[in-house]
Amino acid sequence: MAARKVSGVELLKLYNSGFSASGIARLKGVSRQYVSRELKALRLSDPTIFTRDVSDVRYGPDGVKNVHAQRIRAFVHFASDKYKKAGGVQFKDFVAGVDVSCAGKFIYLRARRKFGGDTESKALWSSLGFWSEVITKLEQRLGVIIFKKGAQAFEFLYQEYETRDSVVALDAEKKGHIWRVYHNEDGKLRLSVDWSDKQPNHETHHYRDANSDSVVFEKHINSILDAGVGAPSYTELVSLVRDIAVHNRETAVSLTAVTEVLKSQFPKREEFVDGLAGVKPSYCG
Repeated sequence: MAARKVSGVELLKLYNSGFSASGIARLKGVSRQYVSRELKALRLSDPTIFTRDVSDVRYGPDGVKNVHAQRIRAFVHFASDKYKKAGGVQFKDFVAGVDVSCAGKFIYLRARRKFGGDTESKALWSSLGFWSEVITKLEQRLGVIIFKKGAQAFEFLYQEYETRDSVVALDAEKKGHIWRVYHNEDGKLRLSVDWSDKQPNHETHHYRDANSDSVVFEKHINSILDAGVGAPSYTELVSLVRDIAVHNRETAVSLTAVTEVLKSQFPKREEFVDGLAGVKPSYCG
């Protein structure tokens, strides 16, 4: 059987999200050497595509960021007779805050808890350590194998990222605004602002883009804050761009008028050439 391959885009996304080479290998069912080799090749091709926070990834349960509402799908690579006979068994609070639903070759898990860290990557790492322990207990309880060498163990179906003490939430509260941003591709909720747990928060929700949205939005907000007093606001920038467009349009109209005037001052090319017919330059003798 041919060795399983993982696309460079997928490897890069996992690595930038905080996974180590060993973590990616275990998750995707490939060797650590393969992951390291592919990441090295990507880094040599373009180092700028690596945006991972490489600071110490040890953290506590609290932090400015947290990931929550996680739903994952685990792949059953071996099932005992006990598991097969049990059918679609479900566990409410299999461990505290985790519900499990078994569906043959797939097991679905949902967590009603938050995993915190100073960055999105650290929050995600916190959840991965938790899920690894839960799935190991699930294997023992059900008589199944999920962590199998050479096979993918599980995948995230959905998760949300929350930023505490959000200046955007504070500003929205002050102005009485309700933030709800929807994805332009599928119309699903992408970003929102609220005061959950009596804290000003903004959250990213999209099943595919929640992680990157949280990182990019934070950078955008920080760039505005770092600009300091006197920097143009978004509204002022839009107005400036609009004024430039109007000015360019007026300039184009003026240039067109000038061109027409110039044309009227000179004969057409055909008339000019015809006027030269029969004229003999003096230097031709």
